[in-house]
Amino acid sequence: MTRNKRRIGWFLVGGVMITSLFVAGLVEGPPRTNEDRVRSLSTEFACPTCDGQSVAESDAVVAQEIRREIRRLVDEGQTDETITETLIAGFDESIDLRPRANGVVGLVWLLPIFAAVFATAGVGRAVQRWTAEAQLETGASSGASSAPAPAAAVQVPSVSPWKSRLRWIGGSALLASAAAFAMLSFAGARGANETATGEIRESTATLIARAATSFREGDVEGAIELYDEALDIQPTNVEALTYRGWVRFQTGDIAAASADFDEAVAFDEGYSDVRVFRTVAALDRGDAEAAAAELSAFDASDPAPFAEQLVIERQLREQVAIAQLSDAMGSPDTIDIDSLGIDPAQAQAAGEAFVSLGQPTEALRSFDAVLLNDPANALALAWRGWTLALTAESGASELWPEAQRWLDEAIAADPNEPHSLVFRAFVNNRLERFDDARIDLEVFDQLANQPPSLLALIDDFGLREALEVS
Repeated sequence: MTRNKRRIGWFLVGGVMITSLFVAGLVEGPPRTNEDRVRSLSTEFACPTCDGQSVAESDAVVAQEIRREIRRLVDEGQTDETITETLIAGFDESIDLRPRANGVVGLVWLLPIFAAVFATAGVGRAVQRWTAEAQLETGASSGASSAPAPAAAVQVPSVSPWKSRLRWIGGSALLASAAAFAMLSFAGARGANETATGEIRESTATLIARAATSFREGDVEGAIELYDEALDIQPTNVEALTYRGWVRFQTGDIAAASADFDEAVAFDEGYSDVRVFRTVAALDRGDAEAAAAELSAFDASDPAPFAEQLVIERQLREQVAIAQLSDAMGSPDTIDIDSLGIDPAQAQAAGEAFVSLGQPTEALRSFDAVLLNDPANALALAWRGWTLALTAESGASELWPEAQRWLDEAIAADPNEPHSLVFRAFVNNRLERFDDARIDLEVFDQLANQPPSLLALIDDFGLREALEVS
C-alpha cells in the first residue's frame, strides 16, 4: 500500500510539473495589437548587416526595411509563421533568432531538460536503494539480539529489476519530452515586449478603441484616461502615444501633444499616423519647412490606406505647398520649386487653392513656378489663363486678350486637356465668340476624361443654355 501511495505521489508531482510548464507556455497570448506584433516580431530577427543586434535594435537601412516589411505583412493580416517564412525566403535562416525544436539548436535546448529529469530520477533511485540498505541493516541488528526469525518473515527489499528501471527511464523521458515541448512553445510564442495576461486588466487594443470612441463622443478627459491606462500596460505603445497626442493637440495642449508625438517617433519613426499629425502641427505653427519634412517622412513610411486618406481629406499636400510657396512669395524672383523640394503637382494644387481663396497674385506665381519647371505644362497654362480671366471679369477687362492667349497656348500644348477646353469655352462665350465656344464644348463632350469639377462648373454657370440661345 505504501509503495502504491509513493507511486501516486510521483505521478502527481510529474502532472503538476507538466501542467505548470504548459500553462506558462500557453497563458502568454499573442501580441494584442498590430504595433505589439510588429515590435515583438522585430525582436525575433537578426539585422543581416549588424553585429549581434536584432531588427528592433538596429538603425541600419536594411533593418528599417525589414521593420517596414513586417508592418506591411502584419497590416495585411498575415500570420507570424507566414511572416517568418517570407523573411527567411528573402534572406536566410540565420536571421531567425527564435530557438527551433529541430537540429542542433533543438538539441541544445533539450539536453538540459533531459539532464535535469534524469538527475532527479537518479537521486530518487539512490534514496530508495539507501532506504533498502538501511532496512536490511536494521533487520540484521535486531536478528543478532533476538531469536532468529523464520526466513519467510524477513522482508528484504530486492534490487530493482530491469523492468522497473525501464519504467523509470521511460517515465523520465516522457516527462522530459513534455517539458521540452512546453518550454520550446513558450520560448517561441513570447515576445520581448509582451506582459503577462493573467492580470484582470483590459488589453491595450480594447483600451485604445474605447478611447477613440470616447473622443468621438466628446469625452476628452475619458479618452486621455483610457490612453493613459493603455500606456501604463505598455509604455512603448506608439498608437496610444500618437492618438493621445492628437487628442491633446485638438484641445489646445500643444506642449503635451508635441511631447507625445516626439516620444512616438522615438519608438517608431516609421509609424505613418504620427507623421500626419506632426505635419498638421507644423502647419499650425507656420513652420512650412518642418511640415514638408514630416510629409516626406510620411511618404517614406509606406503609409496605410487610412493614413493616406487622412492626408487627402485634409489636403495636407496642398497646404504644405501653399505654406512653402507663401514663404517664397516674399522674394520678387521667380520661385524655383526644385530648390524648395516641391513637386510640380503640389505647386499646381497650391495655385488652384490660391484661386479658390481669391488670391490671384499668389496663384499666378504658383503657376509660373510650375511652368519654370515644365514650360509646356498644359494644366498650368490653362489655370494661368483662367486666373487672368477671373481677374478680368472682376473689373480688369484689359486682361481678356492675355487670358485668351494663355488658353490658346494651353490647347496648343495639349488639344485634349479638358480644363483648357472648358475655360476657353467660357472666355469665348464672354467675348461673344459663340461658335468657337460651342466647338470647344463639343470637343470636351467627346473626351473620356471629364472631371466632375468641370461638369459642375458648366452646369452652375449655365454655359450650355447660354450657347443655345446665342
